[in-house]
This record gives sequence, structure tokens and C-alpha cells, in this order.
Amino acid sequence: MKVSIDISPDHKEPYAVIHTDKVTEEIQRMIDIFSINEAPITALQNEEDIIVLQTKEIYMVRVENGDTMIYGEKNKYRSRKRLYGSKKDERKDPADEIKVF
Repeated sequence: MKVSIDISPDHKEPYAVIHTDKVTEEIQRMIDIFSINEAPITALQNEEDIIVLQTKEIYMVRVENGDTMIYGEKNKYRSRKRLYGSKKDERKDPADEIKVF
């Protein structure tokens, strides 16, 4: 999937347009993510491809050698986000953290 992001001070609210020939499972997941007000859980797959994970796909999250690792049923992903507890830190951008409840 190709992604293009246009960052400009002229844009006051994020707006997404998806051009496709059919609604695939991946596109439906993106629609579901955009429909809620929570930051999506993204991780690196194969150290280069960014993947969006759903909460139900995650079995375990832990820190290994300073990296946040996310485990699925069969795959292991590395996240660029830091792992935090459930207490909200108002000084940090919530999009840069993974919360554990």
C-alpha cells in the first residue's frame, strides 16, 4: 500500500482519502482505526515495513535491550514507541507511548 502525507499549516483537521478497487481487510482495519479517537498501535515488521496492529492481535509487550517489542501469535514486532504504565503523563505526547492497563 502506498501512503502519502501532506503536512501544511493550511490543514486545520486531518483528512484521509483512500483510493482502491475494493475494501480489503487491511483497508477495513484502517477505517476502524480512523473511526476511534485512540492512537493506532504501529510497529516495525522486518525492521523496515510499518504495520498497524489491533489490540486483539497483541499477546505480550515487553522491553528488550531498550526496545519495545510487541508479540503476536506468530510474529514479533519492534515499536518506536516507549512502554508506559497506565498513569497518564501530561508532559508527553500520548501518540508516542503504548499504555498498559
